[in-house]
Amino acid sequence: MTDLNEFYENVDVTFEGTIEGMGEIAVGYKKWLTGLLDDIMQRLPDGYLPKNIHIYFSTLEKIIERWEDPENPDRDRQKNSHFLEGIKRADKEWKSRAGGIRNEVDILTAWNEIPRYANGCSTPTFRKEDNLFLMGCIIDIVIDRQTLFIPDDYQKGVIVHEIVEFTTKRAALEEHKDEIKKSEDIIKVWKKYLKSGSYPPSKEYDEHEEIVNREAKRLGFEKEIAVMEKGDITTDNIRSM
Repeated sequence: MTDLNEFYENVDVTFEGTIEGMGEIAVGYKKWLTGLLDDIMQRLPDGYLPKNIHIYFSTLEKIIERWEDPENPDRDRQKNSHFLEGIKRADKEWKSRAGGIRNEVDILTAWNEIPRYANGCSTPTFRKEDNLFLMGCIIDIVIDRQTLFIPDDYQKGVIVHEIVEFTTKRAALEEHKDEIKKSEDIIKVWKKYLKSGSYPPSKEYDEHEEIVNREAKRLGFEKEIAVMEKGDITTDNIRSM
């Protein structure tokens, strides 16, 4: 079981982003999201999540702003990201419908009409320390209008999936380090053993998602992953900020 004090000493967590008519939505959900994160951490094995991790709970607009920031050291790698392109399209869709959203029913109607976009993303990072390259991660969790309807288990499933997305990649590099002679070999190892790097719809993408979700279930999150995979969002679970 992960010690929460140690977790928050070594992992940065940021809540960011406002939505017109809903205020600082990510900050408004901070107590709820922190509770979900605490539950996840207390159920993970001790030391499962290493240092050099930053978890962002962000609106679409904030994700775009941060990923395209010229001061972002990972900007060149992220700017052509499939995730970022989906977030940009979703942001335009929501903004084009903003004038017609007056209540919860309007939000749910819009959500059902807007093409689906990812709820989260795990981006590996590398830094050099004492002549060693250390692997870290930036985890983005989307907090948006539809968060109003997302059940606890669904949201926990999203968070766990992105955490395990990172830890499976870290484990693959450790297990197959003998195959890594240069930086390009990292991507090759991930593709070979995790089917990583493909976009939906594709067989490889589905296989990769199954690998990650299978590991999350092995860690004890069967229910949460099942709810996330089902993907139902209804007005049965309206929450307040």
